[in-house]
Amino acid sequence: MNIKEKLASIGQNILLGILILGMMFVLVGIISNNINWIFIAIGIVIMAPYALSFFWVEKEVDKIEKQKNKEFQKFLKTADRVHIVLDEAKIVEKKHTETYTVTQDYRAAAINEISGNGHYNEERITYTYCEVTFNVSYKERMFVIEEIIHKDETSVRMHFYMQKITTLYLNPMDKKEYYLDLTFINS
Repeated sequence: MNIKEKLASIGQNILLGILILGMMFVLVGIISNNINWIFIAIGIVIMAPYALSFFWVEKEVDKIEKQKNKEFQKFLKTADRVHIVLDEAKIVEKKHTETYTVTQDYRAAAINEISGNGHYNEERITYTYCEVTFNVSYKERMFVIEEIIHKDETSVRMHFYMQKITTLYLNPMDKKEYYLDLTFINS
């Protein structure tokens, strides 16, 4: 975790603490024998910036997503299209294993370590993915497109066999900007 992520985490915790403090003021104002409007008002004033920022951030995220979608649609309209025969793809299946420490009683974990069974304190998860490579001929030049697909090789080959052909969208000015239509795999 770098310093930027730590500071963001600290900021989020502070905002959460302020929100909880505001809710506590409102609850104390409501729970008291006579409704204490001063506590309720203080709680609302404390929570108001948080609520406003939440709605503002949500609105900005929607705005950014719409802009990205608009730019992507424009790219698809202006890009050159190259048809790719999926049967010619080179598919290499790979596996990635991650080990997680399983949370359990510290006494049981210590006994497992001492007795040589420390592997009982760990859980291993294996992820399978495929590196798919396409050799593309475009304007009498050959270049290679590589994609990662998070499925096993048999599934990828089955999808490719059923689809047969897909489209590669290329920016005519910059060959590094492209989009390979693999949406048929996720459906």
